[in-house]
Amino acid sequence: MKKVIFILTFLLATTALFAQQFNMLEKTYEITGKAKRGTLVNVKYDNAAGQYKLYYSIQSSATAITLQIYTFDKDFNFVDVKNEDVAMDKLNDMKKTNPLDFSWVNFKGSSYSVEGNNVEANLLGTLVLKKKRINYTYNWFNMSYNKSVQILDKVKPKNDEGTRFYYFTHFEDDNNGDLYILCGARDAKKGNDPYKYYREFHILKYDKDLNLIKDLKIPFDFYNGYIYAKGITESTGEESENSSMSEMIFVFAPYDMGKTNRDPDKTNYTYIRIDKDLNLTERIPFQSKAGYWNIDYILATDNAVYAFGPLASGKDAYYNELVGNVTKYKSVQLMKIADKKVEYLTETTLDEFATKLKTPPSQRRSPDYDGKKFEIINYKVFDNADFMVVGQNFKLDQNKVKQYNDIVAFHFDSKGILKAQYGVDTKESNEYSKKYGTPQSMLIGKNPNNMYWIVQEIKGYSDWFDKELTYPRIAKVDMSAATLGDFTTLGGKEFYLDPKFPYLESEPGKLVFFGSNKPGKIIWFNKIDLE
Repeated sequence: MKKVIFILTFLLATTALFAQQFNMLEKTYEITGKAKRGTLVNVKYDNAAGQYKLYYSIQSSATAITLQIYTFDKDFNFVDVKNEDVAMDKLNDMKKTNPLDFSWVNFKGSSYSVEGNNVEANLLGTLVLKKKRINYTYNWFNMSYNKSVQILDKVKPKNDEGTRFYYFTHFEDDNNGDLYILCGARDAKKGNDPYKYYREFHILKYDKDLNLIKDLKIPFDFYNGYIYAKGITESTGEESENSSMSEMIFVFAPYDMGKTNRDPDKTNYTYIRIDKDLNLTERIPFQSKAGYWNIDYILATDNAVYAFGPLASGKDAYYNELVGNVTKYKSVQLMKIADKKVEYLTETTLDEFATKLKTPPSQRRSPDYDGKKFEIINYKVFDNADFMVVGQNFKLDQNKVKQYNDIVAFHFDSKGILKAQYGVDTKESNEYSKKYGTPQSMLIGKNPNNMYWIVQEIKGYSDWFDKELTYPRIAKVDMSAATLGDFTTLGGKEFYLDPKFPYLESEPGKLVFFGSNKPGKIIWFNKIDLE
């Protein structure tokens, strides 16, 4: 009995310490029967009124829904609940009148179809375009559309000279159906250069009716391969559910296809940026620190582009000789491009990662990046130009399925020099946490030197709601000192973050975690100060 009392006292004391550390306010509320059967479609914070509004949608007939709207004050005390019956055909009008409250509306009828295009290569790699019809059927449970695809007519594009194209990759503009296709030139008749498509690249732009709008030629003196492509989109406004293509970024590396047309320097990489009208806006050559750079991700901000990934340093080989054959890397390369030039290109070795490893003070294990399999979960550029990548190490099981484990973050300064590697031991190690990987976020406090690192531990999975069950842990990173504090667990593993609205807007300098218990009957708020 004394042991039980001691444990309970310890837990209460620990919770009090956590609340003091983050100035925490926690509240719960049991929702009514109707909302339990419905779908949470929106959560809104009214800053002027200091109130939260939760919108639940319940199908009341084949053509109407009941909106149940809960209101809470800024400290999560219940204010009232209102019911409103709405005809489905009126929802879009309500969205136009009040886009904030009805931003979730996407109803276009119980079913509809649109025609689009499918891009692929045949067995010989030749570009093939196919018309397709996408059929959408409304799912009342999750308030979204299920879709099925029918493939229709087939087209093999060629230019005026009869040149066909070798397909590499493509982007599709979801807003207007335009296609942007990266391919290589392939002569209709066998010529002197069987690998011409590695020296003469084309970007083809087609409209939704497969009319060729433009053909941009990108020539190289030597054989090159495209090693990374990124499409940059922009919002098309409140009236559209889709985004519009804005720009494209491609990175090319020298290929060894034999002695002919082989670049003598395997590190002669090329960065290319193109706008939506296929105007070449940037073509920047740069020297990689090794022939094989496995770019994990490219981040484009308003004024810079960051490229990050492991580097096969010490291996004297061309990119295409090593792709898929490197099991352990000795370093990582980070590049920043700004003002149409390379601002920095840095290499960080595994030894440097090891010497700068930081862990939470009370954590026993010291997980780190070992140069093997790692997946980026999130990334952020801070106001002081520091760059941070957070992710997880993983292994492949016998079925080649990823199994995630330790959390690792890389913190670089404004010059691309490593400030710290942070290693975090995950608390959950179940089949779902290994399968899906741990969601992570980074938020800056009122003091820009304080970064709050949020880790969503995966406890399980809800088949009924088709969602992962996650609870948050949060720790503070001192950006200047590059130190990591201990993680605080919120929700007591009893409440789980809402998959659509895990974090809510609040007063300046505060963050609200939002979720419910597993059945969804009791909703949970937890507000903390971000100092």
